[in-house]
Amino acid sequence: MTADPNALGIDEQTAAQLAPTGVLRVALNLGNPLLVQKSPHDGRLAGVTVDMAHDIARRLGVPVEFKEFDSAGKVSQCAAQDVWDVAFLAIDPQRAVDIVYSEPYVHIEGTYMVPDDSPIQDVEEVDAPGMSVAVGEGTAYDLFLTRHLSQARIVRFGTSEESMQRFADEGVDVAAGIRQALQMAADEQGGLRVLDGCFTLIKQAAGCPKGRPEASAFLRTYIEHAKRSGFVAESFKRNGQPALFIPIADTSSAPQSRTVRLDDGLSLFVETAGPADAAQCLVLLHSLGMDHAFWDQVAPALSEHARVVTLDLRGHGKSSKPDGPYTIAQMAADVRAALRQLDCGRVLIAGASMGGCVALQFAIDNPDITDGLGLIDTTAWYGDSAAQDWSQRAAKARSEGFGSMVEFQKTRWFGDAFRQQHGRLVEHCVSAFLANDLEGYAASCQALGAFDARKALGELEMPVSIAVGEDDYATPVEMAKAMRDAIAGAELSVIPGARHFTPIEAPGPIIRMLTALARRAGQPSSHIAETKQ
Repeated sequence: MTADPNALGIDEQTAAQLAPTGVLRVALNLGNPLLVQKSPHDGRLAGVTVDMAHDIARRLGVPVEFKEFDSAGKVSQCAAQDVWDVAFLAIDPQRAVDIVYSEPYVHIEGTYMVPDDSPIQDVEEVDAPGMSVAVGEGTAYDLFLTRHLSQARIVRFGTSEESMQRFADEGVDVAAGIRQALQMAADEQGGLRVLDGCFTLIKQAAGCPKGRPEASAFLRTYIEHAKRSGFVAESFKRNGQPALFIPIADTSSAPQSRTVRLDDGLSLFVETAGPADAAQCLVLLHSLGMDHAFWDQVAPALSEHARVVTLDLRGHGKSSKPDGPYTIAQMAADVRAALRQLDCGRVLIAGASMGGCVALQFAIDNPDITDGLGLIDTTAWYGDSAAQDWSQRAAKARSEGFGSMVEFQKTRWFGDAFRQQHGRLVEHCVSAFLANDLEGYAASCQALGAFDARKALGELEMPVSIAVGEDDYATPVEMAKAMRDAIAGAELSVIPGARHFTPIEAPGPIIRMLTALARRAGQPSSHIAETKQ
């Protein structure tokens, strides 16, 4: 079966971005036998991803060349190296640094396999002290579990197949993977069983390297057409795969960007994601010198069941950059005005660093609509020398430029190990920092220097959760403890080994904190979390 060749048009620019070499180079993850199979006899490739690759190439009128990888992690690692044009792999925020995804064409259960004599009966029992979990390094479930497991230890093997074959012999308690592959391994090896239930639904999609907007737009359209036309379902059936959940996109939940005009003439750039009819908005505010993309490692997981709003605060990103001075109260009022235009009623608001100050001021000024408050790597007051310290920061930017501050900022934002292992995420932050408007940055520095909300902390009555990196020396643990002690019922989490940008360095604990905060708030959106069934 092929999808209707006349249903989708491909202009010259789109074709040039999809196959710039004149050949469509497609990355295949052979580590996922549900999506691609390779014959041990003649090496022939088959599977839904192979079928879609041939169909796209046919539309382009070019040959297809398959680039074979034994793991999805290796596919994503070379996304910026001009090795492939289209890839089929699971959506994950960490990979989205270099890859633009379509909507998913299939959902696959991620679950666990254990020895027959294991006492473990349920997926919820795995995240416990002393437990160990085998994964294929760089797989979607490795990335997911790294963010979400708080007690169990992850043991990484070179590939998914290796992890399933060796975990029991290596003394690892459970192996994680996709259900179908785990069941095949259990049947072949014997003495193993796959648990009922799942820890996540893995969303498989098509993607292309960033910087190819026409190609990414085509892939989004193509995948939706391939699902609606029955092409995907027929391919799975023809390739002998079991019935799977093939989602048809709900465009009301897809990320939407817009510029909101405020009554005072300013404009804020806003991005919303998640169900448009969610009863509560989750508002996330970024750090000084960053923009709404600061939350890219956190927002996708939370938008499964909540309407998530991220935006560029005044003086930042694509929002207005009026002349100073600014105040934190002004920034909070900007957010309130934008939320009115977005028809957000009650909100759960959280912010990091400067965004935490704005979120705190927002909760103080709008207690009637604030169901919960998340304060991350932030403070209610920067200390006796704050005005002078922040004035000096602004003066340095003006006199020496942002480039002179980069090395200092990187060590302030992230721990040494993270900087070494996640260079692309670090450089993404550096790029955002270097793109700042000088006067907008300076005015924001001055606003932080003047900020002091200590007297209002005792008046907060909504649930409050506080998180801080253990090694954060920008807003140290002592500042977080001072807020916790001043706010009735506030909860504090100290994230081991992390510094100042924990939503990027340690997104898992932040996702868990905000999920728990929403539950404490007792609203319908208290179910925000990555889907578990």
